[in-house]
Amino acid sequence: MKNLKINEKRCVDFMKVTGSSIFDKALDLVVSIREDAFERSLRLAKSGNSYAQLEVGKLYLNGYGIDTDDAVVVIKNNNKAFYWFLKSSEQNNAGAFFMLSNCFEHGIGVKKNIKKAEDYLYKAAEFGDKKALLQLAIFFVSKNDFSMAISFLEILNEVDDGTYMLKIAQIYTRIGVEYMYGDEIYMNFEKGLEYLIVAAEMGDSEAQSELGSRYLDGDNVQQDYEKAFFYLERAAKQKDSSAVMELARCYEKGNGVEKNIKKAIKLYCEILNIEILYPEHYNFDEALHIIKDYKDLEDIENCIDSPAVFYYLSQEFTGFKGERNPERYIRFLKKSAEMGYDKAQYELGKMYETGLHVEKDIDKAIEWFEKAGEQGDDGAIYSLQYLKDPNFFKNNNTSQKE
Repeated sequence: MKNLKINEKRCVDFMKVTGSSIFDKALDLVVSIREDAFERSLRLAKSGNSYAQLEVGKLYLNGYGIDTDDAVVVIKNNNKAFYWFLKSSEQNNAGAFFMLSNCFEHGIGVKKNIKKAEDYLYKAAEFGDKKALLQLAIFFVSKNDFSMAISFLEILNEVDDGTYMLKIAQIYTRIGVEYMYGDEIYMNFEKGLEYLIVAAEMGDSEAQSELGSRYLDGDNVQQDYEKAFFYLERAAKQKDSSAVMELARCYEKGNGVEKNIKKAIKLYCEILNIEILYPEHYNFDEALHIIKDYKDLEDIENCIDSPAVFYYLSQEFTGFKGERNPERYIRFLKKSAEMGYDKAQYELGKMYETGLHVEKDIDKAIEWFEKAGEQGDDGAIYSLQYLKDPNFFKNNNTSQKE
């Protein structure tokens, strides 16, 4: 029981539906635990403990207790938050300096003062606050003062325990890219390459992908397939779709590696699996068009694990956007529907309802509409209404006239 972690909000929500008396008791218990913890921190803060003072300040800033639909037991006080941050800063607490900077920047518990916000931010960085160091590095990158940005990144890297490593790497990538592609007065390809390599070694996939592409094409560097594959494969492991695309093209064309069409197709499928989760599909359409022309359907099915990808692939064979291939259209659509994709389930229901490409079967149509309807598909719900109620259209038209 010692290691049991309790999600208070979920527990309270659960007990709320089991009965008001149980809910009230649970709420009282949680509030009591929170208040006891706060009182302990407050006693330590009053005794002069700078870390407790910082913690109490954060509690007053963010509120403590719990917030439910029926009860709010949250104490927030910006003035007290500022007071305790100030008390903590008197003992040179780096975190307190950072919180004071935030207070002066946004006018929290004190009049807004950008100059003081900057002063406290530098003070926080001076005493090793990681958030302050990161914020200053980002600020100086935005001002194209890369030497200052790098000086803060180097300090952050020294004090960091690994928590900020990826963020540090991403800023190095940004600096590298700015040196390579930014304003002419700042352009310095050698420096850009140097910082991209630093970022890549720290694990940033964008830097790894950029380096891999450059070594692959010999773009301002000596062409080196070994280095190209080294960086591209590392980026691909982190689901960088641009790196996966480069690798797929290499295997498809035999660039720097033995030609392997099946491996290429598997990588193109991986791009679809990656990018279907994101709103910006940089390589999705190209990969989709390559895959649809592949002859071995079974190989493709074994490479795809997303029902949405199967659905989008099915749409390539409807004839509306290009090739008309009912067999492939139905096969991919059924695969998507069977994996639970509501759009595919609705579309399959419409096929059985109308007899398009399949033998008309109202029972099967209803079955697929029900599956899609359970997921909230409006078209499926509407279709179920008129399929199950012979008088639906008559009743609906009458109500509209009235």
